[in-house]
Amino acid sequence: MDTSLRSSFLPGTIPSPPSVTPQNSATYEFRYLVGAPDLWGLLKIQSSNSIISITNSLQIPERCGAILLPNATLFPQGVQPLHIFEPRYREMLDDALQSHCMICMGTLTSEETDNPQECTAPVGTVGLIRASREQTDGRSNLILHGVLRVEFTEWLFEKDYPFAAIQPAPSVSVPESETQAVVDDLRSAVYLALQNFPDAIAEQVKNAVEQVAQSPAAFADVIAQQFILDPAMRRELLEEPSVKKRFDKLVHELRNAERDDRN
Repeated sequence: MDTSLRSSFLPGTIPSPPSVTPQNSATYEFRYLVGAPDLWGLLKIQSSNSIISITNSLQIPERCGAILLPNATLFPQGVQPLHIFEPRYREMLDDALQSHCMICMGTLTSEETDNPQECTAPVGTVGLIRASREQTDGRSNLILHGVLRVEFTEWLFEKDYPFAAIQPAPSVSVPESETQAVVDDLRSAVYLALQNFPDAIAEQVKNAVEQVAQSPAAFADVIAQQFILDPAMRRELLEEPSVKKRFDKLVHELRNAERDDRN
């Protein structure tokens, strides 16, 4: 099948998303993929040092279209393959590609209604469209790279798709005196969790982790994206303003999971 490929301005070659099919319900526009860990996504952060530098300097739009999904959370620095087919989101994608190449990802807290304020978590993630492949029938596969936590400050009703005023969500950095300790603690928990993985995969994951470990906030977000499966905990981590508390929660979750595996 002939396709056209449209890519945003970040460097690097990103392959097409894994083959995905629509959900049985036509209510939801995207098929999202999760794993434990999501190695397909994790192995795409191998050039993340340059990506972090670039995404930190991006200008975030004041208003942006949003994908609303149940039990789905994208973290900054995370990579999310998405399949789009519903007309309202096709329009959103076209608008984004013709402007800032960004869309938000929000979590539905209940059945979707005409007013996103009633059914959407207050914090989401604005992401950069790394690549979008449009098929001949109008559907698209895209790669969304998480950039920044944002608050949905106001839902606007001037588009046929969810559209919101956004602002960066507050974030409290780890005190410098504690940075090395919390990074080492999380690294240890991650390496322990990898003990039951094949050596080749574990080594690839460790190499990818080391590339972001020098940035505590990015390190925590990468681990949350790849290793935390529980939707409630993912949302809790996304909405947590304290980077130190994110580390504490991640270490607790990983060590509990490792103990459960042993038992």
